[in-house]
Amino acid sequence: MDWYPWNFPSLRGDPTRSETVQWGKELFTEIAPFRPLIALVDYDLLARSKTDPKVSYLLQLISEPPIQAHLYRDSGPDSNAQLAWTMNDRRQKVDAYEDWVDVRETDREDFRLFAWFRDGKPYHQRMWLQDHAFQRVATAAPPPEYGQLNEAQVAVRADALAMLAAEAIQADIFVTERRLPLTLGHDPWERVTTLTPETALPLVGLYLRGQGKFVIRRSTILGQRRGNPHRSGHERYVFFVQAAEALLPEHDRWRSACQASARATGDDSLVTWQSAVVHRMRQALQARDRLLRRSAVRQDWDTAEDVLNELDQLLVWIMGAFDVSARVAHRALGLPPGDIQSAGWQRKDGWVRKVKQLEPTLGGLVTGNSDGRYVLDIVAALRNLIHAVPLGTDPQIFVIGQHALETWVPIPVADRQRVLDAMTALGGPMAWGVRYPLSEFASQYPKTKDDPHLHPGHFVERLLPYVIGLLNELMTAVPVHQLPGVTIPAERISSERPLFPDDQRVLWQLAIGSV
Repeated sequence: MDWYPWNFPSLRGDPTRSETVQWGKELFTEIAPFRPLIALVDYDLLARSKTDPKVSYLLQLISEPPIQAHLYRDSGPDSNAQLAWTMNDRRQKVDAYEDWVDVRETDREDFRLFAWFRDGKPYHQRMWLQDHAFQRVATAAPPPEYGQLNEAQVAVRADALAMLAAEAIQADIFVTERRLPLTLGHDPWERVTTLTPETALPLVGLYLRGQGKFVIRRSTILGQRRGNPHRSGHERYVFFVQAAEALLPEHDRWRSACQASARATGDDSLVTWQSAVVHRMRQALQARDRLLRRSAVRQDWDTAEDVLNELDQLLVWIMGAFDVSARVAHRALGLPPGDIQSAGWQRKDGWVRKVKQLEPTLGGLVTGNSDGRYVLDIVAALRNLIHAVPLGTDPQIFVIGQHALETWVPIPVADRQRVLDAMTALGGPMAWGVRYPLSEFASQYPKTKDDPHLHPGHFVERLLPYVIGLLNELMTAVPVHQLPGVTIPAERISSERPLFPDDQRVLWQLAIGSV
């Protein structure tokens, strides 16, 4: 077709046929979609970062543009802070410390002036001490760890000023370990969200990945920006390959055995299959990223469609990882090559029965009352909807009630009990993000008011740790040393992949939980 854009060298920026378009400036190049994230960071975290690599990594990430991060200390900027100034429209000097927010006295006792540096120039903002951001904290009861009365009053007032500083700069997040603001939690009248470093790190990582930045490490942290800091990162592809391999450490052992088999037999299919396990996990992790980001905005029919599309894809990729791992097991157990299309851990009355006869421990991972059996029940039932009515056919988005502006999807009737029974065996449906949102509107939905619905985000975050755990258990139990042509003793096949520092940083960003 003549209209296809790849037919036009200047539109797609073909460097061999066009000299007019710069790399990254092609017509259909995706542009980073988010506005700058504004962050206030407690200075005390700098000291902790010297002994806590996770906090150090957060302070590296949060100093990566387009994030606009500022340090805050009750006693003001430290001696290393750089003061910058300019003249405003009224020919008045305006100054502020780079990378800092500091609070200054004013001509009135009930006001404070906050100064900060952003986008190459200083800013000042007068704030009233009767502002809600200040008073909410200043009038709250201090937590016990704040000590006796006088000490507690000083600490509470310091916390209140910090929250007022966050309000002054219109911060999205305030990263801190201050107990009182964290305990008070969400306030519908404030823009800022107060986070611990442990909570902030994966959120910042998700934001940066959405901006196309896959940062592994930086040479400087917040407050130490000088010149052009060295940054170590990867393309999206490499980042998620590294993540998938770190999450599936048994992959290295499989790779050694499959490569040995391929060299001996000349059949490369095993090498392709073992790498496909990592490939499918990489695809699932990317679908999870997109699902989380689309779930993080006000929901409408467009966002709901995006979320449920990603959920469908994620289930397909997960099932693909299980299926291709079953093919490797099929070869390792010496099952008939002509029956390899029947290989599948979910096929308990056929292929799995044969596996259990040969390797009872391996078969037991997916049968009986094992966690693996229930995980596969959930994945298989929902993945198989690709052949039937999809999950996204009847989503619910409410404009009122406790689930307002969230996307919910009903669990299909045909496999509902099977899915709910499996969830019950694995911590209960509530833990899997199942709710009954129509019960609030029973008069409007008399026939479906008791239907269980899934929150896609909660469901995925519960599912992935189980999936990763089961894949690792299966890969450990499959006797890959028995693959055709492998003469290496089992104990000499390379052990599981060690966790390198860069692996750990990637996993901190992804923050996939445990079960």
